[in-house]
Amino acid sequence: MFIKICEKMGMKGCVAEHRFHPERRWRMDFAFPEQKVCCEIDGGVWLSKHGKKSRHFHGKGAICDMEKQSAAAELGWRVLRYPSIDKVNYEQVKSAVNYKSCHINAQKKDKNIIKNIL
Repeated sequence: MFIKICEKMGMKGCVAEHRFHPERRWRMDFAFPEQKVCCEIDGGVWLSKHGKKSRHFHGKGAICDMEKQSAAAELGWRVLRYPSIDKVNYEQVKSAVNYKSCHINAQKKDKNIIKNIL
């Protein structure tokens, strides 16, 4: 559903369960690898209310999520987190993807200009 909505909104290149780290086995729920934008769906936000636990909001699970997000940021990823798939702000996702695309294109142009000067 996430990928189909993104495609309908003109965002191409989205993949599910993307492995982003060269050494760790971490995966991002949904990612745009070329732009280095990902969406993490935490899920289970309200589970503790019903006597269940979500790994995203308790102890070791929360710490692991923080470590993963910090590593992604260190590698240049923009991480967008949502509590559930139905709470995704697709306009926010599109804005992030478009911003990173523009940034990537500007860097390519700069490299070409420098290459032509040298």
